[in-house]
Amino acid sequence: MTSAETATRTEESVTKRTPAVAKIVELIGVSNVGWEDAARAALDEAKKTIHNIHGIKIQGMTADVDPNTGRITRYKACVKLSFGVIEEER
Repeated sequence: MTSAETATRTEESVTKRTPAVAKIVELIGVSNVGWEDAARAALDEAKKTIHNIHGIKIQGMTADVDPNTGRITRYKACVKLSFGVIEEER
């Protein structure tokens, strides 16, 4: 195989595997530790079924507060997650 054939074949495989379309899903992660941990929980859960994740954007942060103590009991992070769609998946 010549180097030109190798380059063409490599380019074809990269083109097929390079995402041309990105999808965005919105998730809510929950944690008893903090907002960063809540965002990480959302990402960790998404990684179980979503591949090719590019990044996340924190859309908002909320928390549950104990009315008796005034302390935060649960942290919630609303996360938008983007991932590439591979040509074969469309």
